[in-house]
Amino acid sequence: MIRSRPWTGFLLVCVLLGCHSAGRAKGAGEGEAVPPLSRQQIEQIVHDYLLREPEVLFQASQEYERRRREKAVVDARHAVVSSRATLTDAAAPSIGSQTPKVTLVEFFDFRCVYCRRMVPIIDQIVKENPDIRVVLKDHPILGPDSLTASTAVLAARRQRPDRYYDLYQALMRSSDLSEPSVIGIAGSLGLDTDQLRRDMGSAEVKAELEANGALAKSLGVTGTPAFVLGDTVIASSLSKPDLARRIEEVRRSCVGTC
Repeated sequence: MIRSRPWTGFLLVCVLLGCHSAGRAKGAGEGEAVPPLSRQQIEQIVHDYLLREPEVLFQASQEYERRRREKAVVDARHAVVSSRATLTDAAAPSIGSQTPKVTLVEFFDFRCVYCRRMVPIIDQIVKENPDIRVVLKDHPILGPDSLTASTAVLAARRQRPDRYYDLYQALMRSSDLSEPSVIGIAGSLGLDTDQLRRDMGSAEVKAELEANGALAKSLGVTGTPAFVLGDTVIASSLSKPDLARRIEEVRRSCVGTC
């Protein structure tokens, strides 16, 4: 379904009102009815106006896009506030402090190149900031191998919580995320591969991934990596200096924990 943009209707109204006024000024008597414009006349008026003043259309489009982005930011902030308990759930997979001042949430996909580039950056941030907790939200959106890797790492956490992050890092480094490869990597880390296969197909793992997907959707997250920091959703990868700066801003501005 195609939806008309608000500025299109506004522009059309302005054009038609202008033409209507001009018609009255040109000779219609006070008591005379002005004949209605035909559809063909209206279309020709709009066509001629847009050809004569194309910058109006461009400016209106820019304004519409600016307002759309502003609304998206406000909507995301409201969603973050309403989802705070879920985002900072103590039972969620995470690294760093268990009594944090600042919590950073990352939605990631194992096949996402930019997510892979963020791994060493986040590791450094955690090492340099003992009051930071990073919550890791599997969000497999790049195909079957992504889903295999995510189900495996969550299954591994159910079996050996201490091996979750080891498997996470190994899968982020692996060029092969097929099921045999993922199972083999898990086995090399001392995990029971038979149990891992069973847990990968469990309702609990499926429910966790579905919950992550629903949370991402509520926050307007459509790609990876995406971060939630403070009350802001950041839909892009970040350099270490930029991430450190943003964390420090949240740390200074928040009261209690953020």
